[in-house]
Amino acid sequence: MSKITLRARLITALLFAILGILALVGSNQLNFGTLNKIGPGFFPTIFGWLTIILSIALALFSYRSFKLGKETEKEDEEEPIHLKGAFTFIGIFIVFVICTYAFGFIIASFLSVGLAGYVLNLRKLPLLALAVFTTLAIWLLFDLWLGITLPTSIWF
Repeated sequence: MSKITLRARLITALLFAILGILALVGSNQLNFGTLNKIGPGFFPTIFGWLTIILSIALALFSYRSFKLGKETEKEDEEEPIHLKGAFTFIGIFIVFVICTYAFGFIIASFLSVGLAGYVLNLRKLPLLALAVFTTLAIWLLFDLWLGITLPTSIWF
C-alpha cells in the first residue's frame, strides 16, 4: 500500500468517525427505548456507534497493512477512476425505485440485491442465497419485529 492510499483511507476513516459522532450527538435527546419497543433514538445511536467502531478498525487495519507491507505503488502514480461501476449501481437504484412503485418493496429488494450480486460476479446458488436471505432479513426485521409496514405497489 502506498502512502497516498494510506492517507486516503485514514481521511475516510476520520470522516466516517465524524459522521458517527454527529449521529450520536443528534440522537442524544431522543428516547432509545427497549428491544421490545424501540424508540426514535435506537437506530441513530446504533448507527453512530457502529460507524465509529468501523472507522477505527479501518484506520488501524490500514496503518497495520501499510507498516507490514511493502510500497507497491510509486508516490506520484494515481489509481485510475472507474465510473462504470458507479453508474451501474445508480442504475440498480433507479430499478429499485421503479420496481418498488410497480411491484412493492419486497420484490424490488429481491431484484435489486440480485442485480447488485450479479454485477459483483456472484452466480447461481450464492447469488440466490444473497437475494433471498437479504430480502427475508429485511422483511423479518422491519415488517414483523418492528411493525413497520413496507411500501406496497400500485398493483397489490
